[in-house]
Amino acid sequence: MEIIENKRGIFEVFKYTSLFLLVTFMIACTGTGSSKQVDQKGNDREPVAIVGQDTISLFQFKESYQTAIMRTSVNDNLENRKHHLYKMAEGFLMAQGAKEQNLDTLPQFQYRKNMFERKAMREYMFENIGTEIEIDESKLKEAFHRSRQSRLVRHLFSRRKEEIDGMYQQLKSGKASFQTLAQKSFSDSTLRKNGGLLGWITWGDTGINFENAVYSLESGQISKPFKSMYGWHIVKVEKINRDILPTSQDYKQFAAKNRKKLERIYQEGQLSEYLNNFMKEQELNLNIPILRSVSQKLKPRFKQYFLGEQQKLNKLPPQNVESLALELKDILDETLVSYKDGQWTVRDYLRRVPELPAQFILTDIEKSVALALRNDLLAEKARKNGLDQKQEVQDRVQLRSYEILSHLKSQQIMNSIPYEKRLNWTEEDARLYRVQHWRHKKNQFIEQKKKKVPITFHYNKLENLYSES
Repeated sequence: MEIIENKRGIFEVFKYTSLFLLVTFMIACTGTGSSKQVDQKGNDREPVAIVGQDTISLFQFKESYQTAIMRTSVNDNLENRKHHLYKMAEGFLMAQGAKEQNLDTLPQFQYRKNMFERKAMREYMFENIGTEIEIDESKLKEAFHRSRQSRLVRHLFSRRKEEIDGMYQQLKSGKASFQTLAQKSFSDSTLRKNGGLLGWITWGDTGINFENAVYSLESGQISKPFKSMYGWHIVKVEKINRDILPTSQDYKQFAAKNRKKLERIYQEGQLSEYLNNFMKEQELNLNIPILRSVSQKLKPRFKQYFLGEQQKLNKLPPQNVESLALELKDILDETLVSYKDGQWTVRDYLRRVPELPAQFILTDIEKSVALALRNDLLAEKARKNGLDQKQEVQDRVQLRSYEILSHLKSQQIMNSIPYEKRLNWTEEDARLYRVQHWRHKKNQFIEQKKKKVPITFHYNKLENLYSES
């Protein structure tokens, strides 16, 4: 496992890949970066737009709009909400056009739809773990006091208890320092050089277990080894900065703004515990020789997609996995991992590889197998519990399905435009010419659909989407 240097970085890879920190949690508590919170009042099933035979519900609009807000720097206001809904309706028109041409029967569409259905069921399951948590005054006060101080922290990590215990004994005896042990603990070059220095950490910057360990120490103290879902840790607090004069008014403002965030933090803790226990019950047993054979073929494919610090979550296109399967044809049906109720072959794993981050496979292929299997087992459990019939799950699946279909239709339009390169044109000139024609044909298609398909907007239902916290 690679540890990445930033305040939340010690968990970033796993937060993305295990769905541990869900976008849905962030939507439910945007207090981490915004003072606006989703207003849960009203009926999310109500339509905000009707596009022919299809309906865009308030729930679907929230899902799409909030994701767009988090990914861009666009400010939230009523005009931007209206514009987003308008563009969603145009996307539905594109998707309807794709269905008319049977693009929804294509294997790549069916694969991605099934992938999103499994993901939606898992998210629904995750959202309902820890919902009974009550944030009392003592939890709020503890969080408030932590928020008034920051701590400069060093960190060591190992996946093996015996190794972290050895590091701890070396630290206590003075035979080694954080600087020397960090050389062995991390593959990240920055952390190796700076002795595992994470920087200044305050309340809410890390997972609850890690934070508890940090705030149990005074300046200069070293923690005993402690376990998280990622492995074993040791932390050292170098310095503490305290705000020594917090007022009762400061506390009231903090409590009003951060109660939802604190709920999310405790929910994440319960979700982490649930996932840990779930995986322990599976009793995984990896076939290491077969795993090595798969790794030797798989890692070179991923390296071309791993382009640097900003590309840690790139995924391998499905067509590359298909050619990889041909190279592994002699072991496709060999058992890669066995678990309590069955086994997974190499073929089973390869089916899920396009869903896994390249960074994850490059740094820890064993855990990538466990992650892919875990996600499948959770989706299977969710389906047995009837979560595929939940309205929220179906709404999410329809929304993502239509996004995929809209993209397929858009790609079809692009493919219909011949590549043209005139005299004295550069490659960029030819590309821009093609994009310009694509936009024109796409807009033309949408306008033609609008003449045939009635669209009704209920913009008034967007007015109270948010309430100030």
